[in-house]
Amino acid sequence: MPAAVDPKNMDTSGMTSSRLSLLVMLLLLPSVALAGDEGGYRLGFLQILGLFVVTLGPLKMIAPFGRVTSRLTPAELRRLGLESVLIGTCAVVLGGGLGSFLASNWGVSTPILTICTGLIFFLIAIRAVLAQYEPPMPEALADETVPSPFRIAFPMVVTPYGIAGVVALLSLFQDDVARMLQVVAALMVVMAINLVTMLYIRTILTPLPAALLQLLGAVLGVLQVALALRILLIGLRDLGIAVNLHG
Repeated sequence: MPAAVDPKNMDTSGMTSSRLSLLVMLLLLPSVALAGDEGGYRLGFLQILGLFVVTLGPLKMIAPFGRVTSRLTPAELRRLGLESVLIGTCAVVLGGGLGSFLASNWGVSTPILTICTGLIFFLIAIRAVLAQYEPPMPEALADETVPSPFRIAFPMVVTPYGIAGVVALLSLFQDDVARMLQVVAALMVVMAINLVTMLYIRTILTPLPAALLQLLGAVLGVLQVALALRILLIGLRDLGIAVNLHG
């Protein structure tokens, strides 16, 4: 006789698969956006979202967060995730706003800001692409205690280069309130994705999802290199240097 199937296990498996599928769809959306060309040479919302997924998104923190939280209870994991994302969001918004304010007071021109934005995201993307060929770091043993949310927020959630990217975009759009709101909205979406990733980290770290996310990270990194070079060329063109963006 065939073994009986527990309906509760079926429900749990179905819910887990649905949540994982939703996370993968959320992470795939920016890759489509980066491949497109929204609004001519102007960065659209989805392109900004794609840049933030690479610089501030969950792909960089999945392995280390899974290690340091492997012994936590579900309740401790939820609390740590919520606190870490809240701290990280406040830090990146404040840091980005302060950096943009200082840049505006220094009188940096828009073409120079455009070139700096492209350069920052280019270096970030190259770093992400080349990191795949570096030997893995030795795994540290999980601590028995609950990690500090500040330890998770910095640098797992918020990285120095992520803040630099936010500063660059806010400075670039400092005269366009609608664009600045798009930057903040994209940032909130990415932080929400980070939170979902933390809450379901044990499901994500199973072999197949982990391999799919690693592949997605590689695709996003290559696409960001291309978009960053395009931003650089736009800045050079705005400085009066002849550049063919469609050649």
